[in-house]
Amino acid sequence: MYIFRDTGEAEAALTGREAAVTVLFSARGSYQRGGYAPWPLFECLWHTGDGEIALRHNRTNQIKCSVGQINLDTTAFSDISVWRQYRLELVRLNSAEAEVTVSIDGTEVWKNRCPPADDGSQAASISLHHPEGSPPHVMFGYIIIVPSLGAADAAAVAEQSLGRIAAAAGIDPFLYPAADESCFTFEPLPPVPDAGAYEGDACPFTVLPGGKADVDPELLPSGGRVRKVRRPAETGEPFPVPGKHGNGVSVFAGDWPVPGEGFPGTGPVFSSVAEAVEALPPEGGTVYAAPGIYTGPLDIPGKNAALIGSDPFTTIITGYAALTNGIRRNVLVRAGSDRASGDRACSDPAARSFRAENITFWNKGSRWNTFVGYPERRGAAFGMEQVCGALFRNCLFLGEQDTLYLRNGIARFDTCYIEGDIDFICGGATVLFNCCHLHILNHVPAFITAAAPVNDCIPPEHPLYEALTGKVRVEGFPGLQGFIFHRCLITMDSGLKTPVHLGRGPWRNGSGLPDGVKEEVRSSVTFIDCDFGTETEPFLIDRNELWCSMDAPMGDPEEGGELYRVYRCRVNGAPL
Repeated sequence: MYIFRDTGEAEAALTGREAAVTVLFSARGSYQRGGYAPWPLFECLWHTGDGEIALRHNRTNQIKCSVGQINLDTTAFSDISVWRQYRLELVRLNSAEAEVTVSIDGTEVWKNRCPPADDGSQAASISLHHPEGSPPHVMFGYIIIVPSLGAADAAAVAEQSLGRIAAAAGIDPFLYPAADESCFTFEPLPPVPDAGAYEGDACPFTVLPGGKADVDPELLPSGGRVRKVRRPAETGEPFPVPGKHGNGVSVFAGDWPVPGEGFPGTGPVFSSVAEAVEALPPEGGTVYAAPGIYTGPLDIPGKNAALIGSDPFTTIITGYAALTNGIRRNVLVRAGSDRASGDRACSDPAARSFRAENITFWNKGSRWNTFVGYPERRGAAFGMEQVCGALFRNCLFLGEQDTLYLRNGIARFDTCYIEGDIDFICGGATVLFNCCHLHILNHVPAFITAAAPVNDCIPPEHPLYEALTGKVRVEGFPGLQGFIFHRCLITMDSGLKTPVHLGRGPWRNGSGLPDGVKEEVRSSVTFIDCDFGTETEPFLIDRNELWCSMDAPMGDPEEGGELYRVYRCRVNGAPL
């Protein structure tokens, strides 16, 4: 047993024959500027002699190992700014697998199996310290390290209470060191702007006469080559006729001309999309948005609503929503059902629909975080949960990390442009992306998808199957589950010099389902008849590393595991 008091780090040499190591410590952390994101609290590294077993707490309040994580915000122990008793049990099952258990204040919050990482054959040791970037006033009251040489010894330690171990160590685990309380306060954030851009903010807008905004394709990372989205004026498409969506109730947002001069119908006019949505009756209806910039966030709860713009390059919903956890967004469409019950989102396919057409959704959340000094890139341009039968047509979704957070439900995207870098299409919904353009920003590492357990598998007999799939029929894929990309174009920034992963998963903590249901339902991503880059715009891909794991091993599709597939796809013009 090794004992340390009032210290910021501890390290002990080991023999390399240990079967398990238990680390007990008390800790108190603090929050970053603004108070919503914690500083990293601890990093525990066990060098076994032939690998590394690690547990780390990070800025998004997760405790992670090499594969898997627990978000403390989903537990009763989310507040790390109070003194808590932590217990980490690391067990080496064999050379290829370890088991980790995390308990806080005597309650087990997480148990997970993961493979040890390669550590360059460092000497056997165990250490606990504050991660790089953590402020110096985050502290440990005590650290107790108990190595176990055999399975029976490890089991005996696991059964020992904190009180008995502390008594054997001769310490009082509830005697906390004095601290300067002012160190644990945080500076409030400046107010989030309603619109506009900060100095240096890369803004893909130009200003038209009269003050209207226009998304300039040349300023998008795809370099003006937004292949799948078109201005309706260029295609000769008329503006959608009121009454063709929802239940026929129509309201209008923005600066519409007076009736008789291009006004597309009758109905009340509101200055913002949020006010127009609020004015819809409980059964829903359609909001027609005039060209302009509308600031978010926008929450649409439980209404069968539609948002229709006249041109995606001039009708823009934007904002700086950028908190670090959960389904943060500029726009969130959700139903009022209880997702904790484990019910699938579309058990009643007649309820909770949504439609968006000819609109740009742009989240500048990562820019806001940069402005206030945070490294996080999160900021969902659009979020969806418990929505059944959503349809998006001719829309642009601009973000970086988590651009589309489709937690659960059923949706279809037609001829849309979606850009981002880390997990920019994520969640557990069943979604068909048909003839869309995906663009990966210049960031390392880059991942297109993060697939959570699928909430709704859609067999051909499902009432929404025909409407969602249209003419998409591929032998070997009789139904729909997870993310399906059909006839999509996927491009990347020319400055990105490392291969892009098509996705990672299974993202066990990302679907909003209870644990029992998560274990029942697998995650799935399928690319069908897609083009990754072109001969003149090459796409970097590692054919041996198309996918990577996140919370659990990928599994074997033949054994009923996770499903990650490419079918009749091309990379730079050649078969993938």
